[in-house]
Amino acid sequence: MRIIAVANQKGGCGKTTVSVNLSASLAFLGKKVLLIDLDPQAHSTLGLGVKAEEVIRSVYDIFDAEEGSSGHIPDLRIPLSNFLHLLPSEIILSAIEQKLAGAPERENRLFRKLQEIQGEYDFVFIDCPPNLGLLTFNAFRAADELLIPIECSYFSLHGLTKISETVKLMTDALGHQITVRALLNDFDGRTRFSRRIQEELQRLFSRKLLRTVIHHSVRLKEAAALGKPISEYDRNSVVFQDFLSLSAELIEPEEEKTTMDHFAIPAVLEESRSVVSEKPLDDAQMTLFSIKAPGARCVQIAGDFNNWVPEELLKPIKADGVWRKLYRLGNGAYRYKFIVDGEWMCDPVNPHTEANPFGGADSIIETGAKTVESGV
Repeated sequence: MRIIAVANQKGGCGKTTVSVNLSASLAFLGKKVLLIDLDPQAHSTLGLGVKAEEVIRSVYDIFDAEEGSSGHIPDLRIPLSNFLHLLPSEIILSAIEQKLAGAPERENRLFRKLQEIQGEYDFVFIDCPPNLGLLTFNAFRAADELLIPIECSYFSLHGLTKISETVKLMTDALGHQITVRALLNDFDGRTRFSRRIQEELQRLFSRKLLRTVIHHSVRLKEAAALGKPISEYDRNSVVFQDFLSLSAELIEPEEEKTTMDHFAIPAVLEESRSVVSEKPLDDAQMTLFSIKAPGARCVQIAGDFNNWVPEELLKPIKADGVWRKLYRLGNGAYRYKFIVDGEWMCDPVNPHTEANPFGGADSIIETGAKTVESGV
C-alpha cells in the first residue's frame, strides 16, 4: 500500500485538483484508492461531489483527543465506487491544532490509523492543507512518498524550500524517510515563461521530476464546479489523458517486471509495440502505445484518437529506451504515426498499414478483440 502526501505550502498550485483527479484516474484503471481530505476547507470532499451537510463523521474523528480511539478509518470513509473511497473533511478540523496543543503522540495519529488498514488499498492519497502545521506534519509522518504539485510561477519554486526544511526536520526528529517527487501542473507549453519554469524544475529535481505534465485546461475547473473528477466529466479531454499518463507513471515502479500487468499487457516491452488490454471499461479499452527509440530527444504520437495533434510520450524509465503513452479507446480501427525528433514514421514493428491521401502510409491498430499486439 503506497501512501502519498500531496502538499505545497503555496495555495493555488492545484494540490486538490491533482489529489482528486489522480485518485479518480487510478480508480478508473482498477486500482483500489483511498483519498484522505486533510484540508479544513474540504475542497477534495466537494470535488468528489460530497456536500458539507452530508458529512456526518470526518477525518476530524481521527485526531479528536476526547474521542480517543473511536475514530477508525473503516467507520469514517465514504465509498464512492468499488475502487474509490473518500475520508472527508469539515471546517471543524481547523481547530484541531489548538485542541491537541501539548498532547502526547499528536504527530502520529494519522500514521497509527493507517497502520490499521495496511494492505486494504493500492494507493492512499492525503490532500494536505496549504501550510506546514500539525495536519501536514501528520501527513508527512504517515506517508512514504511526497508529491509536490508546482504551477508555472517562481512563487511555487520558492515554496519548495519550506517543504524541504519540513521534510528534513521530520527525518532528523523521527528517523522517517520520505521520497519526494515534483509534478508540473497547469502547464501551458505555448509560453516561453512556462518552458523556463520546466527547465528550472528539471535542473532542481532531475529524475525526481515526474515526466508527465498536467496541462492548463478549463475543463478541470468545470468538472470541479460540478463535483466531478475529469474521468467522469470529460474522457475526451487532453487533461484526462494527462492524468491517465500520470497514473501509468505512478504504477510503473510497482509493476516494473510486468508493465501494466493489471491490464493484461505482456511483460516489459523490449521492442517497439502497441498493445491493447483485454479488460473493457465502459465499452472501451486501455491502449498502451510504445516505441523503442534510445537516444531520441522527443517522441510524439498523432492519430485518429487525438485529432492528429502530436502529443509527447513518456520518456523511458530506464536504459531500455522505450517511450510510452496510454490512451482509452473505443472499439474500432485507428490510424496513427510516431514522430521521433521531428521525423514522422509508421510503427516499426506493426505490419498493419494503410495508404493515406498524402501518398504515404499510416499504421493501423484495431481495438475490440482480446489482447492485440502489433508485430505478432
